[in-house]
Amino acid sequence: MILHGYERMTTNIDVVPEASRENLGRFRAALVKLDAEAAEQVSVDGGDNWVLRTKLGRIDVTQWVAGVESYAELRAVATHIPQIGATVWFAGFDDLIEMKRAAGRDQDLMDITALRMAHGLEE
Repeated sequence: MILHGYERMTTNIDVVPEASRENLGRFRAALVKLDAEAAEQVSVDGGDNWVLRTKLGRIDVTQWVAGVESYAELRAVATHIPQIGATVWFAGFDDLIEMKRAAGRDQDLMDITALRMAHGLEE
């Protein structure tokens, strides 16, 4: 949300991994380095959504995203920030709004209003 103009800190990061075998292999290796633990057995290949505890904090892994048709659709309009040794991609503004609308929690609805105001849009 910070990237889209609304500063609100959360206690986790949401990750949507691209589902190719090569990428999921890299993702698994990264999770091992982070000492990731789940409350129940999970498979990155299963297309499920789950929460992991890591040495750096909570990661919500979302392989199915409400409000977005596919990873390809999400990535097509994503924005990115080059980092040391990698490029970090973030959901585009409209997709972020749609995901929050689909989640429908009170905090998500408040976030939508704040994000739209940050963009000079009326809610």
